[in-house]
Amino acid sequence: AGLTRAQHQAMRRAPARRASGGSAPVEVLPERDESIPAQPTRASRASQAQRPRQRQRRRIIGDIVVLLVVATLLWFTWPVRFGGHANFVVVHGHSMDPTFRSGDLVLTRKQGSYRVGEIAAYRVPKGQYGAGHGVIHRIVATEGDAYVFKGDNRATQDPWRPKASDIVGRLVLRIPLPGETFWALLPWAWCLAFGVAVTWMFWPTRATRRGREHAI
Repeated sequence: AGLTRAQHQAMRRAPARRASGGSAPVEVLPERDESIPAQPTRASRASQAQRPRQRQRRRIIGDIVVLLVVATLLWFTWPVRFGGHANFVVVHGHSMDPTFRSGDLVLTRKQGSYRVGEIAAYRVPKGQYGAGHGVIHRIVATEGDAYVFKGDNRATQDPWRPKASDIVGRLVLRIPLPGETFWALLPWAWCLAFGVAVTWMFWPTRATRRGREHAI
């Protein structure tokens, strides 16, 4: 029992040997041919059938993770001028020493309202001296619907009284890198991140590549 067809055929062709003492001929079974692959069991077939599904599930999970990472980065860094809520400000001067250093890149986000003690970037209101000039200082007080700002390294308050509509956003992240260089490279970084995500999503799986190789 359990012999393969090749073993049965070898048994028929094998000569019968007589045992010593004149006993009846005894057939000697040939050794099992190890080159003949064993028949797969039901468990092994089920395991092989599940492997493509497992790889497909892992690929789907990987795609979801990549999309979430890219979407989170875009949500945090998409500029206001393109419809987002983020803005990048390059620090110039020493009015915020030692909180900031000249050349730092600061990420801010637009808010509906701001609180005293927060660091925020604003533009000088229209009609005032230096209108449109960007400033990033700390909110030290409020005057009605306007905010009072002062640099951490200054003894006097800012002469301007911007409102919430004039504020670019409050501090979210300080990046101690050359701000001008980082700002210039930022669009390329977005393109690179988007290209990596698209390449990952459309890159063929191992099973697909094997199928193409067999087709060729």
